[in-house]
Amino acid sequence: MTGWIGTPAKMHEFLWPVSLKEGIPTRYSIQQAAAKSWAFVTSPPATRNREWSVELDGTNADSAVIRSFLYGAYGPGPFHFISEAASLTNALTPAQSLLSGVSNGGAVATADGGHSPASLVGGGLTVLADKVPVLPGAPVTVSVDASGATELIIQPRTVTGANAGGAKSVRAAGDLMQRIHAFIPSMPATARTITISAQGFNQLACPQVVWAERPSPWDVGGGADSVILLDGSSSFHNFELYSRDFWREMTLTIKEVG
Repeated sequence: MTGWIGTPAKMHEFLWPVSLKEGIPTRYSIQQAAAKSWAFVTSPPATRNREWSVELDGTNADSAVIRSFLYGAYGPGPFHFISEAASLTNALTPAQSLLSGVSNGGAVATADGGHSPASLVGGGLTVLADKVPVLPGAPVTVSVDASGATELIIQPRTVTGANAGGAKSVRAAGDLMQRIHAFIPSMPATARTITISAQGFNQLACPQVVWAERPSPWDVGGGADSVILLDGSSSFHNFELYSRDFWREMTLTIKEVG
């Protein structure tokens, strides 16, 4: 396994997490009396305070990037974080994948017979997600479920937000609800993020970004755009004489903030 952490200017790869457990905090505050309890919603569904418990096992060279982050070499943060699982299922944040702040429609049946709790209606040109990190030279596939004469647009952008060239758009074949996707096989060398837009749709749901050459079954976004690193510890357990590498086990916590 692997993952990426940093800023849109540079997403650094960290290697060999043998365990990466995501914790999703409760949305509720519980109050209890002798014979009854009450639950109060304390945060919106697309919560922003997830936590990842990470265990890594690799050489000192493999773990140098994460140790540099822990020692503050890349600044105080917060940082973007994309796990390998997120990069292959949905690199959007939970809020982006659930159309938080964009949705103006209700629940809708998806193209595969599933269900989306939120949708977008109207058809005007709409930015579905902005400043989504990408890797220069790597593939990206963007997907949505939509009905109507939908056009899905990917615009690569530089670190300053300027157009990086290589934009891609795709139009739906027919008007019924269907899964459509746009694919860029290699991000421009200057691209650091993408903007995802759509227009012409009757109803749209389930946006998804994967760092791959083909779409995956839709999942709630696993990316994060505001994390810090906490509680790092490490121990050496082996020395490789030929390569002069020490093998190190590390644990740390990645905490979403904001």
